[in-house]
Amino acid sequence: MCPPGFTSTDGLTDCKPCERNSFWINATHCENCPDGYGTRENGVPDKAGCKGWSVISIPISYSLISSIYRSFF
Repeated sequence: MCPPGFTSTDGLTDCKPCERNSFWINATHCENCPDGYGTRENGVPDKAGCKGWSVISIPISYSLISSIYRSFF
């Protein structure tokens, strides 16, 4: 039988890891992580392996962008 994190057509032989951004449901099925979540590697054994991605917001003013642009041109 395929171990957690791995699946195959019959659930017994030729087991392959669940693809990145998915998690193991059973020996024949992996499911995609919810929107906004993903995995760093293949073969995640359960939904807890799906981690939320953080987005860092950095405020940049128009004047800063203009001055950077002018320094190159």
